[in-house]
Amino acid sequence: YSETVAALIAGMENNREETVVILAGYSRHMEQLLDTNPGFRSRIGFTMKFDDYTTEELEQIFELMVKHVQVALTDEARTCVRDKLSGAGRRGDQGNARFVRKLFEDSLGAQQLRLAHLYAAASDSLQLKHELGMLQGCDIVSLADSDAIAQFGEVFAGQTSKRDARSQSAQERLADLIGLDKVKQVIFERLTYAKVQKYRRDNGFESDYLPMHMAFLGNPGTGKTEVAKLYGEILHREGVLREGRLVVISGSELNPGNVPKIFEAARGSVLFVDEAYTLIGYSE
Repeated sequence: YSETVAALIAGMENNREETVVILAGYSRHMEQLLDTNPGFRSRIGFTMKFDDYTTEELEQIFELMVKHVQVALTDEARTCVRDKLSGAGRRGDQGNARFVRKLFEDSLGAQQLRLAHLYAAASDSLQLKHELGMLQGCDIVSLADSDAIAQFGEVFAGQTSKRDARSQSAQERLADLIGLDKVKQVIFERLTYAKVQKYRRDNGFESDYLPMHMAFLGNPGTGKTEVAKLYGEILHREGVLREGRLVVISGSELNPGNVPKIFEAARGSVLFVDEAYTLIGYSE
């Protein structure tokens, strides 16, 4: 690492007339970095400390995110947001815009879970369109703590019936796997998000893409690869992924030189990085 630091300092000096370098990171870690080599501080014009946002500023950030996707807040929802953002005891890395973005994404996801049954029934599209444009107080939740996850996960997982395996869809095959209840729950949540996001786009709402990436943790033989394969097929069927193939590589196969090539090969599909912990040198 000392060689990397020295090379960076040399690059900053040799290219100072044509390149601006900005070093960014947590305050304590950055101070440690700058102390590793006396050449760092002498080549940095000034150091800026970014203060934490106030509760009022965090509320403004949330309001901007809501406005961007053409959604309104009820008075009750606005109060719930203020309560969430003013709560004490959050770690420093949770108390700023990143925390607001997570709260916003979780709340939008909770809203979509709440409306999923209405979307599936399609009984009143005008009412659904109105509801999609409004966040209620009950939507301002962390999905990790929301009972709605379990409720909707059970509903969607229970929609499939036993059929001949050859005629079953990927969604039905996933529902029929033995065990893996929590895994199925998360998959069906994501499927719900994809459906409602498509409905939002089809009806003229701004619709930011919610990341679909996942981390599968478990011992060998617990179904990680099979679930990943079915996940890809489901996303393809729902129009989220163009191809829906499963591209499997091991973490040890990844290096800076071949990452672009691997992502190009997996375009429109699921890239499954097996034994991903080998990326940082761990092995069994």
